[in-house]
Amino acid sequence: MRIPIPADFRPVFDDAAPGPSSVDLSASKYRVPLPLDSEKGVARVTETDDYEPIITQVPVPEETRPYNKLVVCVAFGDVKQELYAHGVAPYDAGVQKRYRITQVSGLGVGLVVTEDHAPGSVIVRECPLLVMPLFVLAANRAGIPVPSDLLVPAVKHLDDNEARLFRGLYNCHPTRGDEVEDLWNIMKTNAISIGSLPGFHGQYTAVYSDICRINHSCSPNAIYGWDLQSFTGEVRASRLIKKGEEVFITYIDNRGPYDVRQRQLQNTYNFTCACPACSLSEAERKRSDVRRSLLSRIWRSSPDSDVEAWMFDHKLPEDLIIKRFLRYADIMEQEMLSDAQWITIARALVMAYSALREVEGAKKWAKKAKEASLAASGKDQGWSEIARAPERTDWWGLRKLPVIPGATWTITAI
Repeated sequence: MRIPIPADFRPVFDDAAPGPSSVDLSASKYRVPLPLDSEKGVARVTETDDYEPIITQVPVPEETRPYNKLVVCVAFGDVKQELYAHGVAPYDAGVQKRYRITQVSGLGVGLVVTEDHAPGSVIVRECPLLVMPLFVLAANRAGIPVPSDLLVPAVKHLDDNEARLFRGLYNCHPTRGDEVEDLWNIMKTNAISIGSLPGFHGQYTAVYSDICRINHSCSPNAIYGWDLQSFTGEVRASRLIKKGEEVFITYIDNRGPYDVRQRQLQNTYNFTCACPACSLSEAERKRSDVRRSLLSRIWRSSPDSDVEAWMFDHKLPEDLIIKRFLRYADIMEQEMLSDAQWITIARALVMAYSALREVEGAKKWAKKAKEASLAASGKDQGWSEIARAPERTDWWGLRKLPVIPGATWTITAI
């Protein structure tokens, strides 16, 4: 069930923000930088009404938000109209808080679980404090002038408790008394992608009170995701996290080599990573870089097509696919990676073992695919059924079919 917008609800864009920095954004026209031009490396600029910024509030269900029922949103295009037209669906209110925000050794503040979390279980689920388009942050980061009124009144429209939470988040580039710039730096330090919103083609980001307290690791134990229907971010365990352990997500593409990861983290977040993957000896780091570069090949290839070609090409070795993807799985273990890439690896192995009519291998990797899918999205994507009876898939026995000259086969994916 979706929550309808109350008939008497008055959104913020109808009012000027309180305080000395107040401005009626509904009547203001700004030169708003659009997404960076990839070829020229500069921001395109528009003065059209379509990209006039609107500060509004998105009502969300009472059980969804512990502080109040509003999410402050800097909206462009038709985002406000689309969100108000469809409303926000409540999520399962039964998820209890099983973590605490606390001081952690060497990392300042972090998030620690207060009981065991199995792979796929929800650790944190919350609505954001504030939502803003990614291109606005990118423009500010690139030194392109962005109206301060875009962020200042948005923060002012948080209630007192949420404003305190926002201002208390980490700022990786603090200034000496420039309050407006500090607000931007808090936003840039903590903003996490939520993808696109209906009514605007660009990407959006969100800042959370608790999720933004989670520290980075190049070998994380949790995965962040966004659910548009309930307007919430969530963090799920990607492997077993025991009571008292800290939760980590990755802030960057962690498949890159050590030097690239460190440079990106230093430039964006102003810290040097000392996670287990970055604390290896120089010789071990070089080996780690090679392993991670091998994993990146998966994303540059088409694993399903490779497996399907092997199924029907009897000139290829019988164990070609299994050896290749078991090697990838071994690298994932060595690098302590537990992200969605496991789904691709496990899927290829399920396909291969099924094609060879090897039940136990297919069941084992279907269970792994289920675990990885739950961690990534909270859904098993049909892997439970495959783990029970892999012989019922369309992949079953395809490698064992007789070679028929000129014949073609159709493979149905799950």
